[in-house]
Amino acid sequence: MRLSRNDTLSFTVQTRQVTSDRATSRLTTRFHYNMQYDPVGDAGSTSTKEAGGPLPGSTTGATEPGGGTIEMGGNAALNYSEVTDSTHMTLRYRHRSSKWQIDAQAVYSSAERVRSSMNEGYFNGYYALGNQSTTRGYDMKGYDINVGDSILPNSYVIKNSDTGETVDRYDGDTYYLQSVREEDGKYKTDMYSGRVDVTRVFNHRFSLKAGGAFSRLKKDDWRLPINYTFVGDEQYGADTAAGRIERKMVRHYDILDESIDVDSNGNAVRWISPVKLYQLFLSNPEYFQQNTSTIQYKAEYSKKMIEDISSAYLRFDLNLFSNRMHIIGGVRYERTDLEGWSVKIDHTAKYHRDPETGQPLRNPDDSLQLITTDTVEQTRLIYKARAFYEGQNYDGFYPSLNINYAFTDNLVLRAAYARTIGRPDVRYVVDGIRVPELTAKEVPDPGSEEDDDETNTAARVIRVGNPGLKPWTADSFHLSLDSYHLKGGFGSIGVYRKNVTNFFADRAFTANRQDLEYYGISDADIDFMIENDYAIRRWVNVGDAHLTGLEISYRQDLFFLPSWLQKIQVWANYTHLKVGGPNAEEFTGFTPDALSCGINYIRPRFSIRLTCAYQAETKSKEVPVAEGTQAARFTPQDTYEYQASSIRYGITAEYSLSRAFTLYMNWNNIFGKDTYVYRRAADTPAYAQNYQRYIVPSYIMIGVKGRF
Repeated sequence: MRLSRNDTLSFTVQTRQVTSDRATSRLTTRFHYNMQYDPVGDAGSTSTKEAGGPLPGSTTGATEPGGGTIEMGGNAALNYSEVTDSTHMTLRYRHRSSKWQIDAQAVYSSAERVRSSMNEGYFNGYYALGNQSTTRGYDMKGYDINVGDSILPNSYVIKNSDTGETVDRYDGDTYYLQSVREEDGKYKTDMYSGRVDVTRVFNHRFSLKAGGAFSRLKKDDWRLPINYTFVGDEQYGADTAAGRIERKMVRHYDILDESIDVDSNGNAVRWISPVKLYQLFLSNPEYFQQNTSTIQYKAEYSKKMIEDISSAYLRFDLNLFSNRMHIIGGVRYERTDLEGWSVKIDHTAKYHRDPETGQPLRNPDDSLQLITTDTVEQTRLIYKARAFYEGQNYDGFYPSLNINYAFTDNLVLRAAYARTIGRPDVRYVVDGIRVPELTAKEVPDPGSEEDDDETNTAARVIRVGNPGLKPWTADSFHLSLDSYHLKGGFGSIGVYRKNVTNFFADRAFTANRQDLEYYGISDADIDFMIENDYAIRRWVNVGDAHLTGLEISYRQDLFFLPSWLQKIQVWANYTHLKVGGPNAEEFTGFTPDALSCGINYIRPRFSIRLTCAYQAETKSKEVPVAEGTQAARFTPQDTYEYQASSIRYGITAEYSLSRAFTLYMNWNNIFGKDTYVYRRAADTPAYAQNYQRYIVPSYIMIGVKGRF
């Protein structure tokens, strides 16, 4: 709406609803049981291939608990309906005159996502386990593991270790039902923001710009998984361990669905139906017992946070030397205020305490005195929703300066400086607190040959957010030389340096009195925790580092080719990074070398682009280990994860059917190269390096896009 010759006012409203339904079928084969396996030798067995034992990837011959398991479904959100409603409103004001320019806007947006299986006629998930009576699990052999396109064995042989009979893992009747679950959840986000920018144009060489902004982000999330243990019909088994499993056998109930057309590695599967399971629940609710975990999850998955960001800036634009030099400089002030409410998990809250000293009271047998023996009430005492408050605020000034100088129309020198801020993720600050049981560290008997480190393995780790976590700041310097339109080519070479201060990382360290007092731990428990080497794990500011880099890019039109091929263009970009500084070893997530290149062929009605991207091995993150914990026994300090080097190829093509419609194709990762992630310390030998292989599929997207 035009208010006057120089003033306009506009208002826009957008609303959208997205609905989706998800169904997942999951079949799992594990070549270990209760984590008792040797990753170098044979799973579940002390024998080796050289000693004449079973082949790698086999559990046959295991003499201790450690065989394999087969599972159908999983204790996870596999089936649900999701509805997202969003609203976005914007009010804009604009003023334009010869000397003044004013832009102002106010924005409100709201999004509410409901993800639920409640009243949908099916269970959110189920978990069924193969019926193997022995504690050692199944005898398994997997052939051609990690060969070909899949990380899975190409074929299995699974046998009952009691009877030697072959087991059909694709038949739902092989399993007994352990549990089912429902889920309800709502995720609500509201954002309010406003800003004003004012520009004063003095002449064609100089102008000033100033402005301010404010935004508020509110998030209110909760999720409630409701878990049931399946006990089954008593008529199918006696009240013994074996009888109780027999009551749960799938074959006794009409819960398989032959119409679920999902195979596993090309094999047809008789799947358990979440719909038929729900119908069984409605008709026979006595077969299902609700777990106390519902109370726990209701507290754990409930969070609320409010983040306010206020800012103001002043900027100038200056043109000199007949517009050959352009200088832009200024400074920005910014303040952030964050508040959050999340779960408080305190396993010590279920014990009686002395009203004067605060010490936990003990029974005659020296065990801690429980407030109640009712496990449901104990869970209510331990898990408190939104009972832990965390908040922080920080501010700073962030200057910047950019200078461009054109030697000629085709050659430009650029220099820049900027101070930037890197805010910590909200979950690093607002993460609740998890206080474990009061567990004394184990001490070997006098004269024992046991190493104290071997016995001191109880996980006594307090997991918390860190309201004191500060953002990192970076002073960045950049210098580049760019050439334009030189015989159909464009080139750029640049160097830069970034000095990073107060970067953060996930760390575990021995707790001290100051930290424990800050988190509200009672004095009596603090003495116990310090005496028994409790640890705290949280995100902390680690230190300083700097990045030094080189950037080279080039693009060339091949005008020397025949006329019909002159639209071919080749290009390449290369970046080299080197990390230094006092905390360089702990500064992760940066690729030392990256190269991308490609060929473009562009015509009026169609185009095709071929791309190749190389990424060198990248130190991705540190593996935090607290001294005195179980993990410290087999994970040395200064252990990191590294993503292996990789090369990816892709094709993008478009063809215009008309002015309105275009046919397009995107083909990513053409050769289906997978990603490998290694875990190692500096002195870890190659044979002991743990690694994971992630399938990165090659996929093609073909579609039609329209413009009206």
